[in-house]
Order: sequence, then structure tokens, then C-alpha cells
Amino acid sequence: IQGMVIGLFCGFIMDIGSMDSIGYYMIIYILIGYINGALHQWMYSDYIVFPLIVTTFSSLLYGIYNYVFLFLIRNRTDIVYYLLHVIIPEMIYTVILTSVIYQLLAYINYRLEMAERRSATKFV
Repeated sequence: IQGMVIGLFCGFIMDIGSMDSIGYYMIIYILIGYINGALHQWMYSDYIVFPLIVTTFSSLLYGIYNYVFLFLIRNRTDIVYYLLHVIIPEMIYTVILTSVIYQLLAYINYRLEMAERRSATKFV
């Protein structure tokens, strides 16, 4: 449920920023948040492969959602072009940024845990 709440707020902010109808981005971000929240129990900070797979799937889901509701409804059926020029490049740079940011956050988390353990041993 935490993923859905985060998706709700992020989607709401995207809807406000896009100045279109409220709810378009909320729907996809709530769905992605739900999936990521359900898969959270299998994510470990030491292994980056599974979070990258989840990020790839989430980016693909987001791209397909945008294709269906922004292009396919308007009878623009060239999905191969949209896949090669929009969805796959977005997936690639999202996965690259995720790997960099994930490693940075894992390092920060490790350092904070070590500092917490050192301070806990001082009080014992």
C-alpha cells in the first residue's frame, strides 16, 4: 500500500505539472507503485539485478500506457516506431540512472547503518 500512496502523490504532481486532466498519470503511477510495493519483499540492497528488472518492467509498462492512451486512441498505430524511438531509449536511460542512483543510495544506507551500530555499542 505504501507504493500505491507514493504513486498517488507522484501521479498527482505529474498531473498538475502537465496541466491536463487530473488522474491520467495517477492511474499508471498507482499501478506501478502497487507492483513495486508487492515486489519489495524480494528486493535486497546487496543485489541490483532484481531492482533493475523491476525498473525495466515499470518503464515498459509506463511506455505502453502512454502509447495506448496518447497515440493509439488517435489512430496512430505505428507501435514499432514508438517502441524504437521512445520506449526503448527511455528504458535504457532509466535503467542506467537507476543503477547509478541505487548504488549511491545503497552506499549511503550502508554508511548510516555502520554509524548507527557504532553509536549503539557506545551505549551498551
